[in-house]
Amino acid sequence: MVGVCLERSVDFVAVVVAVLKAGGAYLPLDVGYPAQRLGAMVEDAAPVVVVTDSAHAGLLDPGAVQLLLLDRMDAEVAQDADGTAPRALPVVHPDNLAVLLFTSGSTGRPKGVCLTHRAIAEMVGQPNYAMLGPADRMAQIASPSFDAAVFETWSALARGGGLVILRQDEVADPDALVAAIADRAVTIAAPTSALVNQKRHHQALAAAPMRFLLFGGESVNAEAVRALLDGGFPGHLVHIYGPTEAAMFATFEVVVRPPGQHKRVPIGRPVRASEPYLLDGRLRPVPADIPAQIVIGGSRLARCYLGSPRSTAERFRPNPFAHRPGERVYHTGDLARFLPDGRLEFLGRMDRQVKVSGVRIEPAEVEAALLALPGVAAVAVRARPAADGRLVLVGYAAREPDAEITSSQVRAALAGSLPAHLVPSAVVVLDRLPLTANGKVDDAALPVPAARGGAGTGRRLEGETQLRIAEVWREVLGTEEVFADDEFFALGGHSLLAFTMLAAVSADFGVDVPIGHLVASPTLADLADLVDVARAQAPDAARGDLRLLRKHPAGPTLVLVHPVGGSVFAYLPLIEALHGTCAVLAFEAVRPTGETVSRLAARYLDELLAARPDGVVVLAGWSMGGVIAQEMAVRWEERDGTRAPVVMIDTENPASEPRPVDRGEARTVFLRDLFSSLGLPSDQLTADLLTASWADVVASMTRARPDDASLRLLTETDLLTRFQLFVWLYEAFHQHTPAPYAGPTHLVRTVGHPSMASPWAELCGTFDVLALPADHYTILRPPIVAAVAARIKDALGHVGSTGDQSLSSDADPDPDPDTERRGEQWR
Repeated sequence: MVGVCLERSVDFVAVVVAVLKAGGAYLPLDVGYPAQRLGAMVEDAAPVVVVTDSAHAGLLDPGAVQLLLLDRMDAEVAQDADGTAPRALPVVHPDNLAVLLFTSGSTGRPKGVCLTHRAIAEMVGQPNYAMLGPADRMAQIASPSFDAAVFETWSALARGGGLVILRQDEVADPDALVAAIADRAVTIAAPTSALVNQKRHHQALAAAPMRFLLFGGESVNAEAVRALLDGGFPGHLVHIYGPTEAAMFATFEVVVRPPGQHKRVPIGRPVRASEPYLLDGRLRPVPADIPAQIVIGGSRLARCYLGSPRSTAERFRPNPFAHRPGERVYHTGDLARFLPDGRLEFLGRMDRQVKVSGVRIEPAEVEAALLALPGVAAVAVRARPAADGRLVLVGYAAREPDAEITSSQVRAALAGSLPAHLVPSAVVVLDRLPLTANGKVDDAALPVPAARGGAGTGRRLEGETQLRIAEVWREVLGTEEVFADDEFFALGGHSLLAFTMLAAVSADFGVDVPIGHLVASPTLADLADLVDVARAQAPDAARGDLRLLRKHPAGPTLVLVHPVGGSVFAYLPLIEALHGTCAVLAFEAVRPTGETVSRLAARYLDELLAARPDGVVVLAGWSMGGVIAQEMAVRWEERDGTRAPVVMIDTENPASEPRPVDRGEARTVFLRDLFSSLGLPSDQLTADLLTASWADVVASMTRARPDDASLRLLTETDLLTRFQLFVWLYEAFHQHTPAPYAGPTHLVRTVGHPSMASPWAELCGTFDVLALPADHYTILRPPIVAAVAARIKDALGHVGSTGDQSLSSDADPDPDPDTERRGEQWR
């Protein structure tokens, strides 16, 4: 192993070629790295020598490694070579180590990736993503320690092309970089997506003699890609994806037409000698549209992580689809999904998920929404600690040069496309995002937002009702400043906290405000208006259970029925995943009535028909909600022959196991649901806690998440009230026997419950099943909820196209899980 610590230069290229010809491997050391990081890389790699020069020798400890100064070698080499016959070059095996690249490690110490000659040869030999020839001129842009530099160097040399080595001052400044690409007649370049995302460079890029522009590594602005293509870019625009461990590139997408509005740019199909799969937690392929981990096979994989057998074993595993013994796959930790045509769409990192106010969030989803906004060139979304210790979501948006956007404008726009819990508490607008030497966002340089996240635009409180509700919000949310247009969930509220807040409001004003109203109208001013309306009504005025959660001017209507907890809060991610394609009504149980499922469904149907929704209606529900929705459909058919489509989401048929309900069992299920909904550790739900007092349960929840100030406001009365509602519905569920239904029925279940389908199939006329890689709770959370939304859209679309309340199906109903719809890896 030979370290090379030189500027990006002809000398650097000459040294690495010499090292490989001599049978060695090289360790590129970027002269721009801090001495401490270079020292850690040298310590781990233990090279026999580091080739550097006098200008950079001070970056390295001469006591830790032998230094060979290139600018003082000429005379020594001439003297050593005098009269000495040249030695024969050794034979290099394809599986010999060629280069050691260090990537960021989760421990904070860089992690060495060992790439072989075979991996590099496969990368540059006959690429199917960019055809290079002797007339091409490749720009060397990347840091020498970055994997893209390996591609740049060896693609040019192996194909007989020219390597245009750019100076550091040209690479560091995007304006200078674009000018250098044009001035030096570069025909192929591979910058990060940041360059493509900045529209001010598009005119210069279109004027350059570019044949291929490869980009990747950061979030891609679909609008910027569209603008570059529309602006007449003459060459091939190639979106690339791949980790260092798979020799940089695993998939590619030649972008030939602008992506649709708000659409991601796909990462496409496999490069040569790469075999990407999308696998669930049990290493099973998933169908189209289902998010899963990218797992890469093929002959381009790295050998191992240097000196880390445990990490190697965790990420590099036996290939479950191996053609030959010994084949491996690399588990990337990246999420993607297959599009219907077989291309891959990148969704984000699995390990980037953060939990904010008890809700698990994928920052990539928020970043995609940010990038879709006009005037935004590049983005980053991070979880940051607030003043009270809670984690809050912070968005960073780099504006286009001529764009005039403010933080409040960005937040307002996001509120129109994202659910409240995904809208960042603060948005920081910058001229440009800080980047590391490798073109990645520099997290350490991202500014800390102001103390207040700007949950609203700052409209002043007006009237007694708003002022009194604001006092409740300050106490419950632990915040000092509240405005009329602040949204409860954007300020850190979550489902249990919403119950606590509404209970306090109800006690203060003597009215009931169901949580469904808060979902539909989440601002303080909205809540104050609802309270004023309720106070103006007669105390004995009938209050229905139907809520309008999303308006739609025309088209179909989705009716959601509450699960066993009575609340519609769990449907928030599903409603947002529907992206406003339909109106959404929801039934919410407010207080125990003792009704059976049949009586409850009859009353709900009366309320629904009285509301007279426009167009086609689809009935749906999660868990027990699916049972009630099915019973509503049965009664609707009995009443006037209407056969409304039913979508049941992970819904058991209660008749498959009829039995009396034990109150202790109901309490166990209640607590399990509660802990899951709040993201509390399941190991905290001990056997002792299942029989403990409600006060002890509250104390245990507070200990499980001591940094969540909202849990300290929870009382045993709050839990008891919710439990009483739960027990009523839980008992009603287990006492119900579903009736046959001739209308179209869809069951969306988890892969772990194949037996769920058969009892329903026996009752249904038209019946199909979709199995998803989730559990009972994550099936309604991102990213899996997107597939549930897709099935509902499918039901809505089929109904709408026929003009009546029937859903046609070309396939015979088949409850056998082995015959359920499956996706292919590549189509």
